[in-house]
Amino acid sequence: MAPKPPQPAARVAGRKQDVWTIVNEGAAASPKQPIVNMGQGFFGYNPPNFIIDAAKQALDKVECNQYSPTRGRPRLKKALADAYSPLWGRKLNPDTEITITTGANEGLGRNMPEDELHADLN
Repeated sequence: MAPKPPQPAARVAGRKQDVWTIVNEGAAASPKQPIVNMGQGFFGYNPPNFIIDAAKQALDKVECNQYSPTRGRPRLKKALADAYSPLWGRKLNPDTEITITTGANEGLGRNMPEDELHADLN
């Protein structure tokens, strides 16, 4: 007998909309407009060829085919600190003032934990 397929949790089983529809409707209903969506992008075009070529070359490098350190690669953090220090008019510390995240939502949640998103899901 085949195992029963996974079922949604009872608290969400009756929902007719997916989370992205709920988020989009909430953004559309916001009194503050325009809303800047910092979520995943769905581009209708390819990046420039030099980016595609660089991505293909990166696949051949062993060091590019593993998880990065959770706090970010030190070389990347230093490069970002060096690049942004002049913009801030002071030297940025790559270990305490540069945060590497996997996406915008993670970065916003990490750096602005006091902000909340309220949604009426009923």
